[in-house]
Amino acid sequence: MAVDFDSLTNIIEQYGYLAVFLSMTLEGMCIPVPSELVLGFAGFMVYQNVFSFPGAILAGWLGSMTGSLFIYFLARQGGREFLYKFCRLIHLSPSYVDKMSD
Repeated sequence: MAVDFDSLTNIIEQYGYLAVFLSMTLEGMCIPVPSELVLGFAGFMVYQNVFSFPGAILAGWLGSMTGSLFIYFLARQGGREFLYKFCRLIHLSPSYVDKMSD
């Protein structure tokens, strides 16, 4: 489930720093949002004087850290049992989860 480039750029143009933050949060949670496109377009918005350079960096960094910390604490709280319960949603078998963690 990849994100379309045109829709991603339209969302960033419309919602600004919030869109960069949320996109990077999703990417930090291992959801396939192409961070290269998000940050590349944020850089273009800096070039166009729509975003400030520190604001674009801060929105991207905070979003990435938020997503990574969220998925870390979710895994820390739920553990392997959580993965076993929900791994079928992403078409993984419990034996494959065990194989990945060894």
